[in-house]
Amino acid sequence: DFSSKAFWDSRFQQEEHFEWLAAADVLTDKVASALQQQDPLKARILHIGSGTSTLSNSLRTRLVPSLISNPRNIVNLDYSELAIERGRQLELQEFGSIEMSYTVADLLNYSSLEASLHKIFDMPLLVNLVVEKSCADAISCGPDITTQVTQPENIITVAPTVALALHLSRITKSGSKWIALSYSKYRFDFLNPDS
Repeated sequence: DFSSKAFWDSRFQQEEHFEWLAAADVLTDKVASALQQQDPLKARILHIGSGTSTLSNSLRTRLVPSLISNPRNIVNLDYSELAIERGRQLELQEFGSIEMSYTVADLLNYSSLEASLHKIFDMPLLVNLVVEKSCADAISCGPDITTQVTQPENIITVAPTVALALHLSRITKSGSKWIALSYSKYRFDFLNPDS
């Protein structure tokens, strides 16, 4: 079950590096284009489901310092602590230092997401861009989620990808972008294509 933390923890015990769907650098030009109008001192990227991909390293190589002034503003987030440790190791191997940010959170639990990001930045953390390779695909395999929309009285049950989108909307700036690589062209049909 791709939505299970136990599945990912087990997988990452064996896996040191894996690229979902395409090469690590497949999204770097799209990310760079999306950041062109941003202030490099304030630009922040959230890479969700970072796993053992080297996409983060590709982003650091391509974006720092021209589009993001500080590699710390590239935040790598995963469900599994072991995946985060592998990500740190991959960055250290490639650059000789660990300068990007890493955190563990359950993207389907807003309190978990908020708390993990608060450890890195002063809140409210608002990111300019979310990037992922097949994270929403894995999340979509799980059951519907009961989540709070904005106020305690606004509790709804929705598909996991809808919950993911709702949670990401709460930590992104107005006009932010979500760049996703998915195996399904229908993954985000619930989103308004004009937004």
